Amino acid sequence: MKKAFKIGKYHSNGKRIGSGSYSNVYKGVDIVTGDPVAIKVVDLFQLTSREPQKKDKLLSRLKIEISIAQETDHPNLVKMLEFFQEDDKVYLIFEFCDGGDLARLLKRRGALPEDEARFYLQQIVEGMSYLSKNNIIHRDLKPQNILLKDDNNTTLSKRYTLKIADFGFAKETKPDILSETICGSPLYMAPELLNRRPYSSKADLWSLGVIFYEMVTDLQPVPAKSHLELVQNMQKLKIKIPAYLSKNCKLLLMGLLRKKEEGRLTIEELITNPFLVDHSSKHRERSFSMPPRTKPIEINSTSNTDSCIYNTSDTITFSPRHFSPSSSPKQSSSYFKVRNIYERFYGIEEVYQIAFHSSDITEVVYLYFLILNMLKDLMDIITVKLNDKKLKPSRKLVEVINRAIQRYSQIYSAISTMRKDIRPENKVPSFHKIVFKRVVSLEKQLDDPRVDLKTSHCCVNSAIMLLVLLKVWSDEESINKEKINYEIARFLKKKKILKSKGNFSFSSTFSFVK
Repeated sequence: MKKAFKIGKYHSNGKRIGSGSYSNVYKGVDIVTGDPVAIKVVDLFQLTSREPQKKDKLLSRLKIEISIAQETDHPNLVKMLEFFQEDDKVYLIFEFCDGGDLARLLKRRGALPEDEARFYLQQIVEGMSYLSKNNIIHRDLKPQNILLKDDNNTTLSKRYTLKIADFGFAKETKPDILSETICGSPLYMAPELLNRRPYSSKADLWSLGVIFYEMVTDLQPVPAKSHLELVQNMQKLKIKIPAYLSKNCKLLLMGLLRKKEEGRLTIEELITNPFLVDHSSKHRERSFSMPPRTKPIEINSTSNTDSCIYNTSDTITFSPRHFSPSSSPKQSSSYFKVRNIYERFYGIEEVYQIAFHSSDITEVVYLYFLILNMLKDLMDIITVKLNDKKLKPSRKLVEVINRAIQRYSQIYSAISTMRKDIRPENKVPSFHKIVFKRVVSLEKQLDDPRVDLKTSHCCVNSAIMLLVLLKVWSDEESINKEKINYEIARFLKKKKILKSKGNFSFSSTFSFVK
């Protein structure tokens, strides 16, 4: 139940907007000015009674947080207005950031276009530079601690001011002096912290690299499901930088995500990095629009049925005919169910994952052009459905539409930087062979008894979505659709068995290709 309270000239109706181990954050208002504020309430009783052995340490950390918040003043740091202590509670009054946090934005939007990611990264870097000049290490940089403030109040092309928040783990340090206290969120911890080695302010730069990687790819550079797995993967896995990113973006990520601290970029090098500095209005325009070429990029194939012309003008055309948006779905959009829209979109997302992990630049560009046409076709179907007055768009459908638009913008921007790497002698890969290879890989993972239940569910769903998409976007002459139907039914049966936590003993032994 909400419980309203008043402290000083600030009032809150008890609406909680965040919480931590020993504190809660409430939305409040300045009674004098009417401005909204965020009120962080720290319960000293819980702070000292839950872990008595850490009492002095926790109280010291709270004092440091208040001290740093009072001393810092920068547009990209959340500003503390006042603080009060009353009985066993401490009230910290901060400016209110109405855009939520970066984690919520990335969850809603997915990977951001490079131009937008640069815009946000510059603000984080400016805030970190200010902290560095004042010899402060944040030690808990993550998307949840980067808040968004909407200053322009516009609904179109909304961009936020980013502000670094939560200095609960922050520490004032001296240059060239290493720290040893282990703190922060494991996914964003630098390798030296995970391995419990002394660290410097460069640990924050690793965290920034992870955040930026997530901003431009919607993935983690070192995937893991537990702290132990994260430590193991950090040692044995090589961080993959996607091929579709621009050269300067890739170099920046490689500079930030150096596992050895001495090779990592410094804050001074980061400020002058070409990705953040060398971006004229011309470059910004190119990241959102792709100027037409005088000649289309031609890629030859051994088979005439797979020959394809990549036309990088605004109207993208494909050959053969079955890859054209105008001829893809044989069923009328009037008979197209909303459930089919979800299936089609998630299938397209699976194709994007194939392209993301591919090391063949020709295959990546080929799949990206297919995805663009698939998304254009899907949006045409959605438009027809939305014109039907009987259809009331759900929150899920609106989210799918927004994600489809963002994915189209991202891939459209990526192709503009990748097309120069295509050579006329390169051969076009076969879409159905790419999908078949991925489905076989998913099934091997699915049949592995060491794989956990959640991963198995993801594998079987991914395989079904890919097969459904292959069925829709394939030519009758090159694909046996009866076999695809059989494979879909077989995976659905596996999914049913999976729900009862059974074992799979039947596997595919043939190809979809005639």
